Amino acid sequence: SPCFRLAVLAAMFPEELAEEEVAHTAAASAFLVRSGGAALRVSLPQRYPLQLPLLSLSCPSAGPEPVAAASRTLEAAVSKAAGEECCTGLVQTFLELVAAGALA
Repeated sequence: SPCFRLAVLAAMFPEELAEEEVAHTAAASAFLVRSGGAALRVSLPQRYPLQLPLLSLSCPSAGPEPVAAASRTLEAAVSKAAGEECCTGLVQTFLELVAAGALA
């Protein structure tokens, strides 16, 4: 279930992850990951993992090109895992991008 997945993610990434309230949308649940001034919001549709999650990446301190490049990397990771649980890998990829300075 999405709630169980979020609980697992919160345990793995307690500093970076926050569950988001989702009201009146097609998403079953959502979470926000923050690191180094960047934020990744992931909305899990009700039929996840059969339906891909929706991603929204922001980093006010980075220009549009680095954010767009990082977004493409994250979207590719999601597409590659189509039909499978991908949240853990998605959070790890996001944190690696931030640590590598991709959003600086």
